[in-house]
Amino acid sequence: MQDEKEVMTILDMVSSGEISPDEGVALLEALKASQPKPKAAQTFDPRETRRIADLRGVLSEDGKDPLHFAELNRLANFGLTAKVVREIQEMGFAPEDVDEWSDFAIHNVTPEFVQEMAALGLEDLSPEELVEARIHNIRPEFIKAFQDLGYEDLTFEDIVEFSIHKVRPEMVRDFREAGLTDLTTDDLVACRIHGVTPEFLLSFRELGLTDLTMSDLVELRIHRVTAKQVKTFREALGEDILLEDVIEFNIHRVSPAMIQAFREAGFDDLDRDELVACAIHKVTPDYIAQMKATGLAMTLEDLIECRIQRVSPAFVQEYLDADLEGIEIRDIIAAKIHRMPPSYLMGYRQAGFSDWGPDDIAGFFQTHVPADYVRGMFDAGIVDKKEIIKAYRQGVKIEDVQTILRNGD
Repeated sequence: MQDEKEVMTILDMVSSGEISPDEGVALLEALKASQPKPKAAQTFDPRETRRIADLRGVLSEDGKDPLHFAELNRLANFGLTAKVVREIQEMGFAPEDVDEWSDFAIHNVTPEFVQEMAALGLEDLSPEELVEARIHNIRPEFIKAFQDLGYEDLTFEDIVEFSIHKVRPEMVRDFREAGLTDLTTDDLVACRIHGVTPEFLLSFRELGLTDLTMSDLVELRIHRVTAKQVKTFREALGEDILLEDVIEFNIHRVSPAMIQAFREAGFDDLDRDELVACAIHKVTPDYIAQMKATGLAMTLEDLIECRIQRVSPAFVQEYLDADLEGIEIRDIIAAKIHRMPPSYLMGYRQAGFSDWGPDDIAGFFQTHVPADYVRGMFDAGIVDKKEIIKAYRQGVKIEDVQTILRNGD
């Protein structure tokens, strides 16, 4: 636009000294008056004109594309001056475009700030990192406090993480007083993320757990294990219980009260895996009591399998009431898997198959083959179960089989 170019020409003349700031203002006022419909009433102060002109001059020296007046005015309004630009450029920092210079001005990235960061060993920060430092309120004294505590090789990423997660120097001192003296930067951030405090550490040390690492403490926090819980489990299971056992118990909601209930039910030697398995599959002491009340012998593994297959005490009792000789819990579990009622198994027992269980007749049950049909086929010499099922499905009668066998066909 012609008026924009004319404004920039006047500013260049002021910057180069060809005309004075007052003369520049007069020219700009005349240019403004020549416009038929000014967009806004704006006066030109000689001091501001000079400042914008100087800013244009120093930015142009950097070899960048000429800036529009509006961009220069915006930078000036943010407080960016030619002096600040020169000092930052002399330090080796050269933002790439007007937006980066705006970020410097908006977030108060000053030459003094850049110098202080460099003095602390952060002399290679990019313009983006300097702005990020200001955004996260990272002050030189914050970095120096950590360096004084021995963290002399902090990276910029470490410092940003500290600021985001509110890692403070006093936190390091408190942990050292509690006995943890070699925490890494990652350890410190993990403490803040998971809420590991010196008080949390000390609560376990009071139980004699003096060799906990930061990894141990973080895992305890993640799974919400407290020193009080460890103490309670020790009282229930003995002093030699492992922390990993307590963590596993907490994950699966195994409580000391639950362990005591198992003991009262007669299971007083359950190990960690068995207790966890019971919790996972909801094998409760009450369920065990109801199952044992049926009078049928069963192990813990049987009880877990019963829960998995949804075998209820009522289902067990139903089979026991059928008075099936030699019936065992594994037979009842198999019957539940195949959805086989006691009456079907009873039919085969009455047909003379006294040693068969639900798994032996599952194929017959699924294809609805009656016990007397199987008996007849066996008596006729046909003992292949698949052949019997095939014959039944094809409508072959026992009499036909017997006739064929008598005729020797």
